Amino acid sequence: MTDGVRSGDTTDLPVRLAEALTEGKTILQEARDPQRSDMAVDRRCRQAMLETAEATGSEFLSRYVGAQTDAVNLRTLVRALRTRQTALLEEALMEGGGVDAESLRRIGEAGGAGLAARYADTHLSAAAELGEAALTGGSLTAFEKACDDAVSAASDARFVPFGDAVVPAYLAAKEREWADLRIILMGKQVGADAETIRARLRADGR
Repeated sequence: MTDGVRSGDTTDLPVRLAEALTEGKTILQEARDPQRSDMAVDRRCRQAMLETAEATGSEFLSRYVGAQTDAVNLRTLVRALRTRQTALLEEALMEGGGVDAESLRRIGEAGGAGLAARYADTHLSAAAELGEAALTGGSLTAFEKACDDAVSAASDARFVPFGDAVVPAYLAAKEREWADLRIILMGKQVGADAETIRARLRADGR
């Protein structure tokens, strides 16, 4: 990977990684815009994850990757609306989730109107309500936590004794443990009290 970045030769890299490298470098060189470069790389990463999940034939993996994509898009939409940078949504939103990107762009153009309603019948309904509230002064921390908890629920395989869901569910749970560890350490570093730190910890989907 390092050689590919330095030389531009992507021959030995997986297709999506090669595309991400080429597109990301091109944007940096031509537009000098690291944010757009990051979005391009993230989009290729999400494509690779979705294609890999579909190739395995695992319903669990496809559902989990779709849930992650939906959560990423919802976060992106709320952040863009809060910072009034909705022009970024054209490039930032990704396909592959249960909620299509085009409907989210229209919500962005409408200033957030209909946000909670669009997610009402999805696993992110509670998160979307908090996201809509965050647009008018509500807690962004509570919204972010709700997004993570919704993805955790999608990777819950505690009652699945065998099959393809067990290993990725375990790995997803370990990722949440690392995330919680970072939250605890950062909270301690800034002097947050135990109740504040506890409120930010993610749900355990194991």
